Amino acid sequence: MTTPKPFKIAVDDSLLAFVNQRVATGRIPEGYNFPPGKEWTYGVPSQEMSRLKEYWTHKYDWRAVEARINSYLKMFTIPIEHNGESFSMHFVHHRSEKEGAVPMLFQHGWPGSFLEPQTLTYALADSPLGQLAWIRDKMQPLISNDYRWQDEDVITWAMMYIIPGSTGSSAIYTNGKGKKAKIFQQVLLDKPLPAKQDFGASVFPDDVFNVPYFWASACVSKNIVFWKEHAVGGHFASTEKPVELVEDIREFTKNIRKENMTALKQSGKLKL
Repeated sequence: MTTPKPFKIAVDDSLLAFVNQRVATGRIPEGYNFPPGKEWTYGVPSQEMSRLKEYWTHKYDWRAVEARINSYLKMFTIPIEHNGESFSMHFVHHRSEKEGAVPMLFQHGWPGSFLEPQTLTYALADSPLGQLAWIRDKMQPLISNDYRWQDEDVITWAMMYIIPGSTGSSAIYTNGKGKKAKIFQQVLLDKPLPAKQDFGASVFPDDVFNVPYFWASACVSKNIVFWKEHAVGGHFASTEKPVELVEDIREFTKNIRKENMTALKQSGKLKL
């Protein structure tokens, strides 16, 4: 069995110099004056990009962000092989201080669409501001109206694609999902999850799409042990509504059947 290796983020100075130079000299196109409430109709407003560029140029400190991430996240990498290809998978592993806690696996998605042909990635990889605009555009419509992204968070999200140069691979992942969406829906409709699996859902109104309970209980799972519909929140619930999401997870685990709980706890005994 391959042993995971500890990992720390350490971005090369030359890459940071390139990014900073491109941001400082980047040009923001002239915007349009839309009526109030319609500013985001055709993408990120130029005023928003100008403000973020100013913050990135004069206030944003990647090294401070890097040190903060390295200090509180226990990160690892592990080599994996799939379909004859080798990859290095990065993950975070934290052990609960509570005895007998249920091990949880969190996987993040991608808020893109089927419109990103790979050609766009060449422009984004060479333009930090372009990458920022692309990410910012995806982040805006999937949150509630009362939430405001922090500038440092928005830029850091963009940096997570700029640093490893993963714009292209993320677009390919998104395209793959789009092309297989119809097949996925057919499989989901035709074959609900096994009844032995406990299923729970936190539903936030501004997510990409939501499935009503009656549909989920008929087509997704015959064993829904937890279901909570929130009045406010969107696709990024872990950022926008972290307290509510954690409460939902705790309530869900209380309803997991004993035999499944035992299996979960056994699977969480990996030593890192």
